[in-house]
Amino acid sequence: MCIHGPLSLRAKIEDFRYFYQVIKENYPFLAVKARTDGYDWASHRDEYEGWVRESAGDEGFARVMKRLVTLLNNGHTHISPGGEVRNYDYGPWKEEVAKTTVDRADYWAHLAGFNFAPVPKRSTLPFQALYCAGSYVVVGVSPDKRCKDVDVGWSVVSLDGVPVCEYVRGKYGEKWLGYDPLRGCNFEKFLSLEANRSAPTVEVAFETLEKGVTVLDVPLRVDAWGPGYSWPPRYQGDEGALCTPNLYATTIGGAVGYVQIRSMLSEPKEDMQVLKQFMGAVGALPLPHH
Repeated sequence: MCIHGPLSLRAKIEDFRYFYQVIKENYPFLAVKARTDGYDWASHRDEYEGWVRESAGDEGFARVMKRLVTLLNNGHTHISPGGEVRNYDYGPWKEEVAKTTVDRADYWAHLAGFNFAPVPKRSTLPFQALYCAGSYVVVGVSPDKRCKDVDVGWSVVSLDGVPVCEYVRGKYGEKWLGYDPLRGCNFEKFLSLEANRSAPTVEVAFETLEKGVTVLDVPLRVDAWGPGYSWPPRYQGDEGALCTPNLYATTIGGAVGYVQIRSMLSEPKEDMQVLKQFMGAVGALPLPHH
């Protein structure tokens, strides 16, 4: 992309097609995202090019490119400003980075709406709710006795009377959120609260199949909610589970492979050994019949 614009329509299309091909040939999670999110990014090439053709000026084009990156729904994939570009040293991309400048990268990052402010602080809840197909589903609950009424599998409907998706978007705006193209809404992977809340509780409306909608005042400060608390549930009854302090993996019922990694590999050597064993076990599982 050239810093001296505006780009011609031909240049926009050439840039888009180059970008699309790079993602299609190198991004490792396209098939996974199509399966888990229900959105096949690579199959929308003609639609994306239509957006590019309709974009107005450099800013319109930059916003389209930002939208395409957002649709990948990966927090580590974004349009980078010059400060980040200057430090790139990633194998075959090093030569590509050398073709640009800090000023050029800043120009396009600014037009794409890159927020140079730090990631906003957040407050945690005494339960963990994961975004899944339009809902925030509780996948873990603090063992604190004051949270005994909250259960795994419940869906969060609202916080302090505000519908949950509206609450999330109003908290940060679009910059720090993913985008669900099937439902047309922004989301965060795990539900959180805005930082520095003064109230000791938050009113949360949950929905369950058994009880319908239940409204609870949930405490923000709880006991026994530490980094060692484990979610989603581990299948303790299964023999042959593979564990490290950071990783848990097992096969369930001789048909399903299940792996839980709490964070980026903190002990790479130990975790990688366990992952290799797990992948070998998964490779022996029967393929599902459709």
